Amino acid sequence: MFLGSKPVPDAVGATVKRVPDVLECHLVAGTADYLLKGVAQTHSSFALRTVFKTTALPV
Repeated sequence: MFLGSKPVPDAVGATVKRVPDVLECHLVAGTADYLLKGVAQTHSSFALRTVFKTTALPV
């Protein structure tokens, strides 16, 4: 993993490199420490019928 052109030696980078679904890992500033880009399996589904639906909010 790199920050600019300098390698970032840390356990997170070494671990993330071994995860095949992670395509990119970026060390970022702000509220998050790392930004990951990866692939995810998707499954499609649909509702056969509505069993229950309400718009009332619990008080």
